[in-house]
Amino acid sequence: ENVAVQQLQPGMDLQRCLDLLGAPSSVSQDDDAAGRRFLTWEWLQESGWNLSLSVPVTDTASASYQYGRNNNQIRHLQLIFDPTWRLLEIVDERE
Repeated sequence: ENVAVQQLQPGMDLQRCLDLLGAPSSVSQDDDAAGRRFLTWEWLQESGWNLSLSVPVTDTASASYQYGRNNNQIRHLQLIFDPTWRLLEIVDERE
């Protein structure tokens, strides 16, 4: 999804955004006169590494050790459109 997000540009139409990102997780609309529309996507981004080591100690037993670091983040991407479905703003946040 990173490559797709990098291709987003204000002024793009809705169809081009959907072609890049697929279906959004949620859709909402402003109740005020501006009539902006909000489409939101969410991803779990997983990264990290793990190390596992197992050493035979006897014919029937082994010693093992595991260590790792994981960095999981939730990414929220919100696209804000005008009433004609032209992209106004891109909000990209990570938790």
